[in-house]
Amino acid sequence: MDRRSFLKIHNAAADEAWSLFCNRLRRFVHGAWESLAESSDGYPQARLQLERTLDFDHVRALAEQYDIALVLDGTLPFDALIGRPGLWLKLPQTMEEPDFFSEEACLAPATTLVGTLLEQGYEQFRGVPPLLNLAQWFADPHYHDMRPGLSFLSGVERIQVVFANGDKAVVGGFGVNDTAPLNIAILHKAIPRLFEMLQQTQIREALEAPIWPYAYRFDALHNKHVDPNIARVFLGHRGSLLWVQSLVIRKIPPLQRLLRTAAEWQQGYAEGLCGGEADLEIKQLFDPTGMYPYFDELFKTF
Repeated sequence: MDRRSFLKIHNAAADEAWSLFCNRLRRFVHGAWESLAESSDGYPQARLQLERTLDFDHVRALAEQYDIALVLDGTLPFDALIGRPGLWLKLPQTMEEPDFFSEEACLAPATTLVGTLLEQGYEQFRGVPPLLNLAQWFADPHYHDMRPGLSFLSGVERIQVVFANGDKAVVGGFGVNDTAPLNIAILHKAIPRLFEMLQQTQIREALEAPIWPYAYRFDALHNKHVDPNIARVFLGHRGSLLWVQSLVIRKIPPLQRLLRTAAEWQQGYAEGLCGGEADLEIKQLFDPTGMYPYFDELFKTF
């Protein structure tokens, strides 16, 4: 029996867990709450407007305790979750402005609208809906060049994140002179394994292919054009691995990018490499309990 079939057995305990989760959450987080229709397999769902960045810490801790899926609003349809309650999260409508610390780069909250940066000459956002926030843009693979080794065309240099287990880190460039990420428990385990995966025959062949076939951008650790960068491993992760709080982004001049359509992504998933063994291992490394969406939810057809 596959996961989808197994999880269709509705567990009444989930309703009780959801009620406890909601009651405790509303004591700490006071943003606008919207009850949603139940999922197709009968689990409760809602959407919450976060008011403060630190609200996410309360949400994550309680979601972990009560087995609630967390979804970055705008990354997954409401009827896509399977087998557990879900809470869609809208980022705070903060007035915090990006710090344009140089003419070529800035430190921007994940709540920043991409149109704001386009107005400042960040050409990598041309063609992206201007009202998307940076967290949504970062998570959406449709806006990122899919050629191996070219994830740097996003301009992303560093990201400040919260992992599914609650670990917090600022990650970016990685090499012999910058091994600080290894001090974070989850990265201490994951980074060496990601480098090992790059040595597998099939993945080495993919590094030379015209299009990177995997869902996760661990090609960003291969120094084909630029130095390895951990932040870009998560580029286009569809909200399935971590929560992004802020980004350091560098201006990228106008360039022709190779983008994959939704249909091409769906075909890649159907063929088995995208969302296959390698991607599933990365999912297990960073989100072993499934706090964020799974591939069969991200690529669910309606």
